[in-house]
Amino acid sequence: MTKAYAADQMPQEVRTARLLIRVQAATGLLGLVLLIGPVIFGVGSLPPLWYSLLPPSSLLVLVPLGLLTVLTTRYDSRKRWVRITVFTAEGFVILFSLLFLLGSHLGSFPGLALGIAVVFWLARPAARSWFSD
Repeated sequence: MTKAYAADQMPQEVRTARLLIRVQAATGLLGLVLLIGPVIFGVGSLPPLWYSLLPPSSLLVLVPLGLLTVLTTRYDSRKRWVRITVFTAEGFVILFSLLFLLGSHLGSFPGLALGIAVVFWLARPAARSWFSD
């Protein structure tokens, strides 16, 4: 039994997911600044290996969050590929957050929680119906 949803207005589930992705991008950028800032300004002492790992790890944050932020501008198109791409990008965010969390980096917990919340809201029937074109 399927329920019909109004096609002229974006469902609350989709608006909530869009807001959560924007919050996720903002917290990801803040975390990246807090991670890279001490290295750029020479505050603190880090082992040499840390400096070599910094560029790849910052790409693990920037690429998915940049993609997700761009996709939030495409929600009005109602295309199915937008929702699938968000699920894929959020899957990477959740996976990397879990890996960092298992490595005792508690700063990855907000990204994990927000990623799970976005997947939850976009998996709702109203969101599925919205992205039906």
